[in-house]
Amino acid sequence: MALFDLESPDELYQKSFRQPNNMYLAVDMLWASDSTLICQQADGGDKFVLYNTLGNQLSTYGTWSQMMEDPSLPPNVIKSVHQGRPSINPVHKYISDSDKLNRMFVFDYQGNIVRNYTLDYPLTSFTLDEENGIIYGLTIDQESNVVAFNLLQ
Repeated sequence: MALFDLESPDELYQKSFRQPNNMYLAVDMLWASDSTLICQQADGGDKFVLYNTLGNQLSTYGTWSQMMEDPSLPPNVIKSVHQGRPSINPVHKYISDSDKLNRMFVFDYQGNIVRNYTLDYPLTSFTLDEENGIIYGLTIDQESNVVAFNLLQ
């Protein structure tokens, strides 16, 4: 996993992290500070887990069983029902500037920006249909909608 600063006038690449074996269940990792990562788990009852860069678990936040009326469902099923990518601001403030969520960058393998798109709607998550050149995204609205952007036009 690598950290890039798109606003930096200097080099875009900031640092990288290789997931240690004792973090094998950690997915959707985000930098919480210079030395900690907040993650979701591929399985298990905790919603979020804070790790240090050595893979040691520091704390947990919330449980998936609180999200469903039927607590007998496996945590990975509950997580998939409430799926969505988490986001975090390294200075620990909520990012409410939604016009920054409509920017999409395409990088080459050296970390250089190849393309920069400004979309009509801010997105929380997206997927790309490379064959047809379409981005499908989920809007950040209270009542989220699926939107499609044709990249070939």
